[in-house]
Amino acid sequence: MISRKILCLISVFVFALGLVAGVGVAAAKGKDLVIGYASPLTGRAAKYGASQKRGAAMAIDEINAKGGVNGVKLKLVWEDSKCIPVEGVNAAERLVVKHKVDILMGETCSSTTLAMLKVIEEHKIPLVVQTSTAPAITACNAPTKGYVFRIVPTNDLLAEQLAAYILDKKKLKKIAAVTDVSNDWSVTLRDAFVKEAKKRGIKLIASESVQGRETDFFAVLNKVKAKRPEALFVNVMIDQGPPMVRQAHEIGLRTQLFSAQGLSTPDMERGAGKEAEGMVALAFYHPSNPDALSKKFTRAFAKRYSGKQADHYDVQPYDAIFVIADALKRAGGDKSKLRQALKETKNFKGVLSNITFDECGQAPGEMMKIQFRGGKMVPMLE
Repeated sequence: MISRKILCLISVFVFALGLVAGVGVAAAKGKDLVIGYASPLTGRAAKYGASQKRGAAMAIDEINAKGGVNGVKLKLVWEDSKCIPVEGVNAAERLVVKHKVDILMGETCSSTTLAMLKVIEEHKIPLVVQTSTAPAITACNAPTKGYVFRIVPTNDLLAEQLAAYILDKKKLKKIAAVTDVSNDWSVTLRDAFVKEAKKRGIKLIASESVQGRETDFFAVLNKVKAKRPEALFVNVMIDQGPPMVRQAHEIGLRTQLFSAQGLSTPDMERGAGKEAEGMVALAFYHPSNPDALSKKFTRAFAKRYSGKQADHYDVQPYDAIFVIADALKRAGGDKSKLRQALKETKNFKGVLSNITFDECGQAPGEMMKIQFRGGKMVPMLE
């Protein structure tokens, strides 16, 4: 027969286990879900970072104003990654180790996001990528598979869309490119476009390189002009796009300019003005989109930010945070189940697109084309 003393000890032990289990559940369902955001708040891509802070803050406030997710409030912690790979690694490490965040977001520049993957692999923490488009970020054979989730399409799809318009619809064959070779985004996008051109039996007549932070493009553009291209791929970021377009106009380089998503922003409107006339670019968002959710976002953004026009760098973090909130809701507010819930995301209706992650963490994404007319971005209906 078991003695009363032994029964008492067993009862105490079981009670203690219950307390430990309760602490574990409480920790998993803590008051805050802390999101660490590595973003270029300073440096050459700081304009993108400023947009991301607006969109992210708007999403957090909207979610928390409704009580959070299953009683869990969302909190953002920022670190400046500067669009520099080593700074991105340092920022991600600080967010994980110092701030003890539950999930990461970022970066903007693909080279920096790729560098951050070592932190993801080491700490086994999920990362939601809202902007970077280099294909390797969500490679199916990457050791970070199952931890990285991207809501925007890769450069392969961006290149397909550009080629479909410039090469197929416009039937232009003499194509030149000027590429910022300091970033994996622009390099892999150039390579993907060259591949699309090669499929059509077209070889670029000129492919010039520039480095990040360069602002004098006259020598490069005169080389391109001498080749008499029918179209020029302006494959740079927002700090270089306006001066490059202005200088092309200044030297009389009259050709069809085109770009991807990096230049379809109000900053390009202001910086290049009417000298960007006729330029075509890809975009993930435009305020004229008639979709109900897009219109709701556009109105709320303008009200919150005193009539300021949003661009897709505002919308990307907004959508990404709502994707995280949706996963947390499906996880019952249990942060320990968040990664699995992200993997199971299907048909989430965002402002940019419907988001479903494939087995590699990649969402297909949707795009539109815009054209600069009269100094403004106008959606193209063709």
